Amino acid sequence: MSDEKYAEIMREFVRSMERNDIDKALSFCTEDITFVSPYGTFKGKEKVRLYLIWMLNTLKEMKFTETGVGILVKGDKAVYEHIITGKYDGSELEFLAICTYLFENEKIKEVRDTFDRLTMADQAVKGWLHKKIVGTIVQQSRKGLD
Repeated sequence: MSDEKYAEIMREFVRSMERNDIDKALSFCTEDITFVSPYGTFKGKEKVRLYLIWMLNTLKEMKFTETGVGILVKGDKAVYEHIITGKYDGSELEFLAICTYLFENEKIKEVRDTFDRLTMADQAVKGWLHKKIVGTIVQQSRKGLD
């Protein structure tokens, strides 16, 4: 399969999620897909379905925008750099995500999703105490940079 065909499968996979069409997204995946994210590892279409339902119910109006290197494909492996935007509990979120994909028989066999949950928390947190706690953690993580 060509590199561009794999890239198009990845784009259609995320477009399906943008449209909340989980069945369409899963149609691009093998039955034994593994989806690894900061929230855990989900194996098989049914576990991945549950994760995607949770994700789409948690981050509303999710959009994916290619950025940086965009999509790079080499053989049956690919990397997808993108910005994810959406709404969490009424707050607008925007964060960088880098996903790696492994393909088998023209289907997605594995996705490894990497993003910074602290950046998300810093944007989404509400209430003065929670803002203070997350703000302190962010400040400590940047110690020496500012």
